[in-house]
Amino acid sequence: MPKPRKSISAQAASILLAGIEAQKTNLAISEEILTQTGERVATRTIGRRKAEWWSHRKINEAARERAQMIVAELKNSGLNGSDLVHAQVVQLLLDDPAQIAGDPKLVISSEKNRIARERIEIMRGRLDVDRRKMALLEGRENRATAVLDSAKQGSKDPKEALESLYAIFGRPQLERGALYPTEVIPASAKESNGA
Repeated sequence: MPKPRKSISAQAASILLAGIEAQKTNLAISEEILTQTGERVATRTIGRRKAEWWSHRKINEAARERAQMIVAELKNSGLNGSDLVHAQVVQLLLDDPAQIAGDPKLVISSEKNRIARERIEIMRGRLDVDRRKMALLEGRENRATAVLDSAKQGSKDPKEALESLYAIFGRPQLERGALYPTEVIPASAKESNGA
């Protein structure tokens, strides 16, 4: 039986990171590394690396929140966009000169990537809301179709079918003298108003 290694290969580190992000157990990660690379990594090593990863992640999140607060404060003080960028670069240099000692284009491109990721997250949120709305509408349509089918087959009285449709879609409110409904009040709103 081979002894556990103190350092792991890049492939094992990649599997370890993927397992941590997927919130797998230490044992499951260890077995996956053994299966895919043949390396044996102790579960306590995985636990230690996992703790380090979470600690690093919390530090990064706190730094991100701090940076966002600084930018918000700068905006509130009336600085324009170029002043904000200048202040941000100065703050980065003060915080960690080694972080951007290389190419300044990297700082700008990483900021653009962060903004793009935030926009994508916003779009995903909107898409989730639209999907939930669509599911609700499809559910109403399915219930209404079932009511209409039962009315067509004669198993449901037309007045009962109409009341069932009102329960699904709400009862139309007619203005005095109007031939067609001008507003539909959902059944749930009528019940909460006591109507």
